[in-house]
Parts: sequence; structure tokens; C-alpha cells
Amino acid sequence: MKIDLCKIFGVEEGEEFKFKSWDFNLTYKIIDDTLYMKNLADEWVLSDMGLNSLKKIEITKLPKKKQFTDDELCILRNIDKEFK
Repeated sequence: MKIDLCKIFGVEEGEEFKFKSWDFNLTYKIIDDTLYMKNLADEWVLSDMGLNSLKKIEITKLPKKKQFTDDELCILRNIDKEFK
């Protein structure tokens, strides 16, 4: 039986989130039904957390990062530095 982690946590695939009740300030995301966490080196690694430890834990969804288009990046690169 396949477990749909995104459905369990109420997040979209690749959406970053944190667990509310934990002392750790770690960021997590789910890709291909696999739980990843961001380590101290700012790299995504497989989480070794067991699903039993995640029962009934509330999460906080993190805001999505803005993805700039090529045109927007071109404009930003050409704005005079005094306006930044």
C-alpha cells in the first residue's frame, strides 16, 4: 500500500514546510513521496524520521519563493544601482 505523504501533511509536492511543535528549526519538503529536510549546509537530504513520530503533528507551510521570468531578470539587472 503506497502512502501519499503530500495528502497526509496537506502540502503540495516540493512545497517547503516546518513542524510546529518541534524545537528544531528544520525545513522539509516532499518529492516523489519521499520526505527531505534541509541540513545545516543548506542542502536537501533524505530525512531519517520515521512516520510513527509524525502522527498528529501540525505543520507550518513556508511562503513560496518568487520565480522571476527571464524578462524580469533582465529588467532587474539593468536597474540603476541607486534605486535598489
